[in-house]
Amino acid sequence: MNAWQQSTRWSMKKLSQQTAAKETTRVLLQDTFARLSGQLSFLEHLEKSYELPNNQKSEGVIRATTPFSMSSKDLLDWKGHLQKEKQEEMTLHQAKKMFRNLRVLHSDTLLLTEQLLNSNNIWSNFNPASQALIASSMEQIRSRHATTLETMADIVIGLRPRVLPLKLLNAFLRGRLAVQILCDHYVALHNKKRPRPNGAVSVNCSLEPVLEEAMTEAKHLCDAHYLVTPELVLPTDHPNLTLIRPWVHHALVEVLKNAMVSSIESSNNNSTPPPILIRIENGCEKKNASLQPDGEYCSIHIEDHGVGISDPAKAFQFASVDQRWDRLDVQQSYAAVRSPLQSLGVGAPSSRWLMQHFGGDLQIFSSGKGKGCTAILRLPYDDDIEEFLPINAYR
Repeated sequence: MNAWQQSTRWSMKKLSQQTAAKETTRVLLQDTFARLSGQLSFLEHLEKSYELPNNQKSEGVIRATTPFSMSSKDLLDWKGHLQKEKQEEMTLHQAKKMFRNLRVLHSDTLLLTEQLLNSNNIWSNFNPASQALIASSMEQIRSRHATTLETMADIVIGLRPRVLPLKLLNAFLRGRLAVQILCDHYVALHNKKRPRPNGAVSVNCSLEPVLEEAMTEAKHLCDAHYLVTPELVLPTDHPNLTLIRPWVHHALVEVLKNAMVSSIESSNNNSTPPPILIRIENGCEKKNASLQPDGEYCSIHIEDHGVGISDPAKAFQFASVDQRWDRLDVQQSYAAVRSPLQSLGVGAPSSRWLMQHFGGDLQIFSSGKGKGCTAILRLPYDDDIEEFLPINAYR
């Protein structure tokens, strides 16, 4: 049995019913420990997947030949070969260093969780001070893992053309959400300034404020970069449903900013960009391969008339760009830098994983270049769908 199989599989309904009581707190900590153990195991397997034996050397006649016996052309080729080898060695060294940092991070937070579980002082006299200590520790775990996605994107981009095992990589990246949701939940339960009795889960939440907040943020991002934003045609009906509000917000911002960029680029930045249509469909969508069978879903359709894409599936390839985005390259002041319009190539895949964690989905459709694009966020009305856990990643 691997570590992931030792963890409870939560649904939004069950998670929203968990309080900060002693027994519930212990269960959440035990699950966090199991999930961090699973993540550490994934990291170790990923790190081994690209390493070469220490005694393995690059082969080639050019490397073995001395520069004194070469023609000018061969000498230039030889120097270029050595430079390429040097860059590859540096890339491997950097990847190894980042993997080591991730492994240390997971080991440290795993140890912290273990210490909390084994502390007699906490459990023998469980009180508000105990809850505060655990909430602070969960916040620390969440904060320390906040850049894991960016770090792994750096590794994937830097290692090219080497490729990490896709199934194992996706399992690790999706597994981090399973750790995050437990940390988010307990921290929210113990938030004294803004009490949230359902923790990380928003029960019977209207989509109207969620859409409004996402549109405002996407507009700010677009306006800061292009000094213009396309018109948004909004829906009139907004259903209520149970959701992880920050996750839906994240996915909506990602989809909306991509639609805005596409619309502006289609107008060549010199005319009014075409509007973006947002509509909500309710009802039963049966036997969809990516969703639960016979389930009812709220579908948010975001349609643009922008540049379109030839292969929508590529939008969900993790770290699909050739070069990472650097905050320092675009920072204009000491103020906090907003997230970029285009960066690591992780926005669409991470948004889809967020939606799929509790049975939803994110899909993108396009008829090709110049024919616009439609993104569909599907949110389940059923709040008792169990979360995704990467249990079968090694099979």
